[in-house]
Formats: sequence, C-alpha cells, structure tokens
Amino acid sequence: MFGERVYRGRVGRLAGYVSGVGADCIVVFSCYGDRDGNAVYLTGFRSGFPPGMDDADVRGLGCSAVVVSQSGEVTLVSPLQSFKTCNGYFDRLICGRDLVKALLSLLAGMGVRRVLLEGLDVIPSMYVDALKNSMLGVEFVKTGVVAEMRVSKSPEEVDMLRRAAAVGDKVLEECPNLMREGMREKELAAELTKLAYETGADYVIRTRVACGERATYLTYPFAGERKITKEELVAVDVIGWVGDYAFDLLRTYTLSKRKELLKVIEKAAEATDDMINNLKPDVVIDSLCRNLEDKLSDKNYEVTAFGHGIGVEVVEKPLLVRDNPAKLHVNTTLCVEPRAAMGGKAAQVEDTVVVTETGAELLSKAPRVFR
Repeated sequence: MFGERVYRGRVGRLAGYVSGVGADCIVVFSCYGDRDGNAVYLTGFRSGFPPGMDDADVRGLGCSAVVVSQSGEVTLVSPLQSFKTCNGYFDRLICGRDLVKALLSLLAGMGVRRVLLEGLDVIPSMYVDALKNSMLGVEFVKTGVVAEMRVSKSPEEVDMLRRAAAVGDKVLEECPNLMREGMREKELAAELTKLAYETGADYVIRTRVACGERATYLTYPFAGERKITKEELVAVDVIGWVGDYAFDLLRTYTLSKRKELLKVIEKAAEATDDMINNLKPDVVIDSLCRNLEDKLSDKNYEVTAFGHGIGVEVVEKPLLVRDNPAKLHVNTTLCVEPRAAMGGKAAQVEDTVVVTETGAELLSKAPRVFR
C-alpha cells in the first residue's frame, strides 16, 4: 500500500472528472480476489470476505463500492467487514449486511440526481437494477474512467510490479531444479507455491502445473495427480501478489532432449520476443497481433498472439488480442504470452514488460528456455 498522498491524488483526479461531466458522484464496484482492483487503486482497501449467494437480508458479500463525490469525499461500502480490519484511505466506512440498501441510503442522503457507475462487470446485474428501480428520478450513467486511469502506471507502480515479477522469476528459476520425473503435478505446485511465499509473495492465487496434453490448454484442476514424464511438455504458471501488485509468469519445460519438444518451446520464446520487440506507444493492438501471427505461423507452427495488462489485478486492460482497436500507451504494463503450437503440442513463454517512450522494458528476468 502506498501513502495517503497517492490515493488522495487519484481520488482528486477522479472527483475532477465527476464534476467535469456534471455528475454528483461516482460509484465504483469491486469484488474479492481477482477483481478487487478498483477499490485497491482508489483507497488501498482489499476485501477479506469471499463472494457468496444472497440470503435473507445479506446481499453483496465480497463486493465493495467506493463512492466519490464531486468534492472528493470517499465512502467505502463493504458488507460484513470489520471497522478494525478495513485498512485503506477513505472518509467514511459503511459495513452493514446489504450492499444495495447501504448504497440507496447513502445516495438518497447525498441528494444525487446524476450518478456514474463503474465496475458493473464484477457485481450481479440485479444490484444495478435495484438501484435504478428504487431511484427513478436519478440518472445512472455507465463509465470506464477508473479503468482508463489504471492503464498507464506511475513510476512507483512500475517499481512495485518489478518487485512482484522478481518473485515469479525466482520461482521459475528454481523450477527446473525442483522438477523431476515421476513427480505429481500437485507436488511440484506445492513446492513452487511455498517458494513464492518464502521469496516475498503476499498471496499466491494460482500455481498451475500441467503436463502432457494438459499443458496445451487451460484446465481444472490447475495441478493434479498426473505424474511428470521425460517425454512431454510441462506448463508452469505462477500468479499472485506482492503488496497490492500482481505477478503472472509462465514457462513451458521438458525433461526430454527430443528436438520437436525443444523446438516448440523455442518457437514460443521467439514469438514472445518478437511481440515484445514490437511494443511501443500508439501501436494498434490488432495490428500487433496480426503481424506476429502472419510472420511466425507457417506449415509447421501455428502462432496465436495473446497478452494482457497487469497491475493491481492480474488481468487488466488492454487485452492483446486480434480485433482490439485500442492503442498502446507509455507506462502500460503487460504480460506477453503468445502460444506456439505444432503437431498437437503447444507452449507459451510469458513475460512482464512496461511500454516505454521508445519500446518496451522487461520487468521479469527468468530464463526463457531450459534444455
């Protein structure tokens, strides 16, 4: 968590936007776990209660709302939290048992006529419907201003992401020393998760170890009973947080010396390098992805561009996918992880970078290919 000055500065800019568009306030939603980013970014608060089904008079478990007025006053609404454990910078805290009722009472007391809403993708739509249906004279307007604020990182944020990436680097550097033939996926995942915590992670949300055909696609469980053999690929993806900033790094390994397995890993690393080398401000993401795929895909390999922003959440804007018309910005931090496939086998090599004025700087340093 940064000092109060940082959060008050962000809220001040947001309050200026609210006033500039003629709104009375903005309500910004977040949710426990992967989607707590808005609350973390604006106040430093992270929910300690997981989401759950509504029941009786309890509604909105695991969710929170940050309400920022034109004047910059900040109210945090988060059901079943504790006044003693709600860390963060805000002027008022409402816990209670019902997120929607608390918001209705707060907004009515403020006498609002026009309200901006953000984070509607992280809460049930029925909550928004309840707000609108109970305040028929109020105009509710969807916005994405906070998501846009989060795209370009400050130097302090980049430094935090560099520190976070260093934890993932350490895990992946040690992985070849820990991985052995006959080891179950979950055994390796347990050792890597333990290492991440020992290295400085505050929360590890997922350590994926998948071998054989499971390495070619995302599947559940992230690490299972299957034993690692010499003649297959092993995907290792480690995800978590250091402080409030995330790390997400992936490598594909093999204990084999078979050229076709090593080649697909090398192709994935080549694709990652090529994609990173073409990152710079004002590049259109759709063009970036199409150029990579056209350049590296051939009769032997199918290369698919992919990546995403990273910050207080693991997956942030922008997504590096075809048909995304957005442009890259200076100080955007990205996880770059194109996929290379050949003959039913696939590999990915994921690294974290920050877009600079002239290109991109690697924040993660783990070796690319292990033989």
